[in-house]
Amino acid sequence: MQLNMQHDTTYPRTFCGIPLLPAGDILQLSDLPDAPALPAHLRHLPILAGSTTNNDWALGSKCRGTLGTGQIRWQVAGENVCVLTIRFQFGQRQQYWLVDPADTRVWAMLGNWSAAKTAIIALYNSRSERVLIRLPLPGDVGTLAKAELSRLPEASPLSYLTAAFSIIASKLLVQQATSDIRGIRKLKSVDVALLTSHKVDAGFDLFLRNCEERDAASPCASSSAETAVH
Repeated sequence: MQLNMQHDTTYPRTFCGIPLLPAGDILQLSDLPDAPALPAHLRHLPILAGSTTNNDWALGSKCRGTLGTGQIRWQVAGENVCVLTIRFQFGQRQQYWLVDPADTRVWAMLGNWSAAKTAIIALYNSRSERVLIRLPLPGDVGTLAKAELSRLPEASPLSYLTAAFSIIASKLLVQQATSDIRGIRKLKSVDVALLTSHKVDAGFDLFLRNCEERDAASPCASSSAETAVH
């Protein structure tokens, strides 16, 4: 089954010369009609969906899982852009989502998860196979990050999109990611997905418009990392 994305924007195949990776999205259980049944008290929870390049996720019941948040600051043409990260580790695999801190859906999702002490995650591999994961949470997720990020200025759509894809191209997360699970020292894989949003849609619209207006010039602003992950 293909990932049922909520946004229908026709995206370009590349952005700033970077091949586009499969995106992530926030879904509801009703978007997955053939999903395994969930307990009644969890059926209302948002589902964080993402694509992984791995086809060998070991999703047995004995694997341990964790969920965390972080942030990356990235300079785009003099603008300090903040990108929120959500990371999920299951065994020796990690999955990252790059998230717009101004996306209210994300904070609502984390709040609902924290209240239920459960996160619901859907992962799709390259064979379009899906696994639905129910992850117990020990406490609140993202509370401190929300308080800090709410004080930052909101990035423009194109600056945010440029920062997100620059982060992907730099392989910063892949190179610096470390295990969140005690006893697991080495990660086998790290995948990164960009969470779709109306800001991402707007950024792509501007990018395509710039491409039409600038025949030979690149619309991409220069960018550089300012802080590390986590």
